[in-house]
Amino acid sequence: MLTVGCSTFDYTSERPAEDVANCIADGWRHSPWSGYPAPVSVTEQDAYYFVGVELHPTEPAPLATGIHHPTYAVWAEVRAKPTGSTTTYHRAYQIWHAKIDAAVVGCQETPPAPAEHAQPAPEAQAPQQGEP
Repeated sequence: MLTVGCSTFDYTSERPAEDVANCIADGWRHSPWSGYPAPVSVTEQDAYYFVGVELHPTEPAPLATGIHHPTYAVWAEVRAKPTGSTTTYHRAYQIWHAKIDAAVVGCQETPPAPAEHAQPAPEAQAPQQGEP
């Protein structure tokens, strides 16, 4: 069964807006099954970072994409907040979207801090002959 229609989702993150926007763009560039990078743009606007997949960037098609950004079928607006960022994510279709959804969700997560003075895990050693 084919489902059609638009979906818009909102997320909150502790990560800075610029980091989230660039992360989403990178994830979307590498999401096509073809192996070829998708045409993705990232632009800094007055109040947010815009990330969009350029499927037909020269002709507005609001019936296919929506009215808010009519030349983009998939887009995100990432806004800075005092303690991180918020992301509004929109896609204009309901099939084959798992990879682009995963990129948006994954980019909201705060990456783990590098461990300071991390010690390698001790290797299990076999007892030497004569040892218990």
